[in-house]
Amino acid sequence: MKTTKSSIIFVLLLILVCGFSLSYGAFQFSQEMAQKENSNTFKRYVDQYVSSIDREIALHIEVLRNLNSFVIASKPLSRDGFRLYSAPIVERYDTIQALEWVPRVDASQRSDFESKARADGFANFTFTERNDQGDLHRSKEKEQYFPVYFLEPYIGNELVMGFDVSSSSNLMGAMARVRDNGEMFATKPIRLIQGGNGLQGILIFSPIYEGGIDTLAERRAHLKGYVLAVIRSGGIVKRAIAYTRLFNDDIAVKMTDVTELGPQEIPSSLVFEGSEAKSAKLIEQRFIRQLGRTWMIEIRALPEFTSEQTARTSLLMLISGVAFTVMIALFVFFLMNRERSIRKLVDARTNEIESSK
Repeated sequence: MKTTKSSIIFVLLLILVCGFSLSYGAFQFSQEMAQKENSNTFKRYVDQYVSSIDREIALHIEVLRNLNSFVIASKPLSRDGFRLYSAPIVERYDTIQALEWVPRVDASQRSDFESKARADGFANFTFTERNDQGDLHRSKEKEQYFPVYFLEPYIGNELVMGFDVSSSSNLMGAMARVRDNGEMFATKPIRLIQGGNGLQGILIFSPIYEGGIDTLAERRAHLKGYVLAVIRSGGIVKRAIAYTRLFNDDIAVKMTDVTELGPQEIPSSLVFEGSEAKSAKLIEQRFIRQLGRTWMIEIRALPEFTSEQTARTSLLMLISGVAFTVMIALFVFFLMNRERSIRKLVDARTNEIESSK
């Protein structure tokens, strides 16, 4: 077969078309495999994140349970004793805004409680409540109060000292539920009194009784008060992710309270917001049920997560295939062009010999 210029071009085009087609096919295949690996990797992150958040909630429950036991065992319970026990815990858990002792105070006891607090160094101490405008003022006279009496830390929570928790309509239901069931309960995210900058928190109540608690009537009659943990909204999520073995800036987490109608998002520095939320292709939702509430954990992989994971192998495969195809084409071109040159030389010599005869 005579090697012509057109035949060389045809062979080269055939090699390039076949090579590029195979390279693109390999590229597509590697992308599919990378996407599957992305999905598996994402699920590992989801499992780890949700497990870590669930564990972090359990740790805060244990903190309050231990504080409950300390208050019960302390006879008498003193302000200094409460501070010495609580201070190291608050220092260890940056998620905790405050730990509080909220006793039940009958109207006849109010004066004594206020006087003792003033003697402890809180010169202006009085039971307080919010008015319709949200401002704090001295509590009205009533049969029973539940003031924040012991508080750690005091700095940063000064406005809370003396606040009658039962004066808040948002908290009365939670307090009644805890009293009647004898179990811890968490509130939905609420704006904190000490949150002048819009600080929100979750309040976890644990009841303290003095006497028998076998029946509902006994639990209501023997309620001594509550120990209370104020948790910064978003703090648990942030702490849980920070301490997990897996961490990725391209994965966003949102925790939403879906216990009641009108889900309330729990703010977090890891919450995914903006236009990219709609473009996230990997999304998973899980639910955590603790403290009488249901939280939905929504985890999304930002575009950077999937693009980085898929691009590496796929792009390398495509570039390698194209480069290999070009190398083969150049090698074949060299061989065919050399063969054509040799044939031309042979034909020229043959013509010379025939002409000399």
